[in-house]
Amino acid sequence: MADRLPPPCPKGWHAGPPDFVGVGVQRGGTSWWFDELSRHPDVHRAPDVPKEVHFFDAFSDRRLTAPDIARYHGWFARPPGGISGEWTPCYIYDPWTVPALAAAAPAARVLLLLRDPVDRFHSALEFQLRRGLSHAAAVLDAFHRGMYAEQVARLLSHVPRDRILILTYEDVTTATDAARRRTAEFLGLDPARFDGEPRARRPRNRRAKAAEQLPDALLGEVLERYRDDVAALVRLVPELDAARWPTAATRP
Repeated sequence: MADRLPPPCPKGWHAGPPDFVGVGVQRGGTSWWFDELSRHPDVHRAPDVPKEVHFFDAFSDRRLTAPDIARYHGWFARPPGGISGEWTPCYIYDPWTVPALAAAAPAARVLLLLRDPVDRFHSALEFQLRRGLSHAAAVLDAFHRGMYAEQVARLLSHVPRDRILILTYEDVTTATDAARRRTAEFLGLDPARFDGEPRARRPRNRRAKAAEQLPDALLGEVLERYRDDVAALVRLVPELDAARWPTAATRP
């Protein structure tokens, strides 16, 4: 959507850099969580603006220019006193996006929702197969997106730590009210102004059939690699409660 013009700014609103950007992860519950945050009366989106703008997808082979940045800002209209943002899960994964995002929206608050990498792998494998990827391509894509440490390290190298909020799917689904309050405060919102109680989402522990059919040796490799990656992630983000991810910490 880099070259697509944003929709017209509603009368009385103004467009500008996003106040917040969610950057990941795919199959981590971001659509549900974005909808939950959007229930706050001070969070706004103009008509026809999606949750996922995907603006930076096209910048793997081109430089970000001033007109590009201005066009990106045009997607974020809000009335006076309101805030606006997006959540595109591939931003954390595509290596060119975080530097471009930091240049285009240097003051934006960044949200990251992580999920047990093994559970996410199972969900993503089914998702990519439904999208028509070959089995081999789906396994590789699902696996690499769950290697969080390098992705988070890149994010930390471009965005100040105090402008990043990292939550886990497991904590958000089991302590939704506390997570919503914490996110609101991070974004400078009054948590008391949300529209009603949080709409909890139950964690889904079902194993996807496609992942169950993987060869034992391959699934064992996935588990082992994720176990090591989670250890590296915790060194980067010590406050992360990796004990909530038992499958990633258990050898096959």
